[in-house]
Amino acid sequence: MTHRTTAPDRSDELTYAIADLYRLDGVRRIDLPGLSTDEVAQYLVAEGGLPARRAREYAAVLRDQTGGNPFFLREIWRDIVARGAAAPVRPAVTPAPASIRDTLQRRLSRLALREREVLETAAVLGDGGAVRILVAACGGDPGEALSALDVAARFGLVDAEELTRGHVAFPHTLTRQAVLDLVSPSRRALLHAQVGDVLQSSGADSPQVARQLAYHFARASALGYGGKAAEYLLLSAREAERSLAFEDAAAWYAQAAELLDGPESECEDLRFAAARSHVRAGDTAGARNLYLRLSDSRDPGVRLRAAVGYEDAAFRPGLPGADACALLSRALDDMPADPDDPAYVRALASLGRAMAFTGDSRARRVGEQALEYARRLGDKRLLTHALLTMMWQPVAPGSTDHWLALAAELAPLARESEDWEALGIAANFCAVIAYAHADPDAWSDAVADLDRAARGSGQPLLAYLRGCNDYAHAFLHGDFAEAERIAEALLEIGRSFGPDATEGPYGLQMYIVRRETGALEAVRPLIDVVRQAQATWEPGLLALYTELGLTGQARSLLRRLLESSDLSQARQSWWGQWTAVLVFLVEAAVALRDADAARRLRPLLAPFTGSQLVAGAFVALFGPADAYLASLDSVLGDDESAERLFERALDQNRALGSPVHRAAILAAWADHLRSRGGPVAAIRTDAGRGPPAGSQHRTGQTDAHARRPHGTRRWPDTAGDRRLAPDLTRPQQPRRRRRVADHREHGR
Repeated sequence: MTHRTTAPDRSDELTYAIADLYRLDGVRRIDLPGLSTDEVAQYLVAEGGLPARRAREYAAVLRDQTGGNPFFLREIWRDIVARGAAAPVRPAVTPAPASIRDTLQRRLSRLALREREVLETAAVLGDGGAVRILVAACGGDPGEALSALDVAARFGLVDAEELTRGHVAFPHTLTRQAVLDLVSPSRRALLHAQVGDVLQSSGADSPQVARQLAYHFARASALGYGGKAAEYLLLSAREAERSLAFEDAAAWYAQAAELLDGPESECEDLRFAAARSHVRAGDTAGARNLYLRLSDSRDPGVRLRAAVGYEDAAFRPGLPGADACALLSRALDDMPADPDDPAYVRALASLGRAMAFTGDSRARRVGEQALEYARRLGDKRLLTHALLTMMWQPVAPGSTDHWLALAAELAPLARESEDWEALGIAANFCAVIAYAHADPDAWSDAVADLDRAARGSGQPLLAYLRGCNDYAHAFLHGDFAEAERIAEALLEIGRSFGPDATEGPYGLQMYIVRRETGALEAVRPLIDVVRQAQATWEPGLLALYTELGLTGQARSLLRRLLESSDLSQARQSWWGQWTAVLVFLVEAAVALRDADAARRLRPLLAPFTGSQLVAGAFVALFGPADAYLASLDSVLGDDESAERLFERALDQNRALGSPVHRAAILAAWADHLRSRGGPVAAIRTDAGRGPPAGSQHRTGQTDAHARRPHGTRRWPDTAGDRRLAPDLTRPQQPRRRRRVADHREHGR
């Protein structure tokens, strides 16, 4: 038999009967606890068809909401599906499903009026509220209130054990929410006011009490408590900032601005604080919405600040700078062009960065003008901002020393003022350049600064950038499982950015990893779907065609891209998207042995000679540009240049010690020799270059897609070819830390 352990289902008669049964042989009692988080996740995979990773995200929230109650779990999940919600919403802001309210209404209907009133006050007080506060807020005879709580505990509506500890707790949040849903809005506001008054008069003074007062008075604002609510919301927001809880700070600042009964300028200051916290929490979309609202202010100074803030929230997710340029230009037109006005100089620096994100050739000149003004004014914070915006200007190959000097000027200013964001951006820039220069020591120094910045700021953006460095190290040393795991984690961090997600970088990261492991074949049946999808990134589609050996499609798309006007816009940043575009074009030209395309692409790639190619903040790492130039020269018939460039590429990679890049260079070199009909063993073996002496290679292979340079690393079955990249062909890879040490030792 089965039964509930709470009233009214459990009566005295039932209890006596169970006690008698329990004395019989073979009778066992089995208590059924609520489902665990893992079990909730399993249900969501089976019932909702969710991927395991997404099911785990939902499960943690749903377990809190339902206490693992299977009926509640099923009903709330059905409600989420029916509403088309993208993620579970906490019941504090979403009514409980009607089926759950009806079930709990049946239990509530068994309570006397006074018992129900006490339970409603308890629901308003919330989980963890002190029983003494509840009793005082209920008024009347304290004995009646305590008796009512005992009855609620027997009915399973509150936790009996927590009552003995002096606290009110509901078995799960849905119970509390269902009780609240059955209370009229006017009575709920009155109860919040009563609870708030009792809390305020209790004499307790702590951040937690301030948050509780802010919560209760805000919900009683219709009764004239708005001013009190704003006071405590402001206290709570500032404390949240100090605790790096920026999402909470943003919500409380914004709420205080709405409830404050004061001058408009004070409300605007609170909205600026809310927008700043949104940015620091990674919610750049929320920040932009607030800045747009502030840009309608009657005060031109406020409009200028709002335009600067909007640009700051737009560049972070890499949005095009057109909207920010328009806002800044309008705001600057309303202000005198005064180089001695810090607000004007700050806006000018932001405009320079926004112009860079639109591909405007005047961007660098505007940014340098703002930097000159900032240096002349001697304002360190202003100089920090001007230098920070310069970090995002297009960097041409060969000009990195100038930008490294700017980063070196920015870093000590950031440390002095504890501007962790500025330090993190400077450090990330230095890390990318260190990779490009194959300088592991400089890279290590930059990562140390980025670590410090990420810890000090608590910002998801800096945590994301720090994770990108970990991804890069795992990838470079052939730990592809670890690289994939880090990419998954980065995607989750990116989801915290709000609508400005990081699916694009994640997609490119996974493509690069999976082509190294030969896992792209699974995409072949979907290639037509990818081609027909809206907003397909055509350079990425070209890369897929190339890797899958679809020569006809690759040749046609390569020709179209080479004629596209979009290429000129993509060439704005040497380590931005353009690098990936250029590499994918070069790989297609080499795989197709297309001399005309190679002839057109070589001048575009030539400025990168001596550098390693990287797209974005370690989204894709391609290795030495000289190896790609060598492959182009092979297509063009310049064997002497190709040999020289392959040797230089191997020399450059020795400093970095990447077995992945070394394997790619050797594979491309072997393809070059095969294309000439010569022996692959002719690759030089001195100074640690080339395959082991005596290795054998197939020389009659003519299929360009079987051993494509810089494409899918599908190592042939011959033992000699396997020795080209021993670390990439082991079924079980050792842990990353050991592998890094091994390769450093072998590379000496």
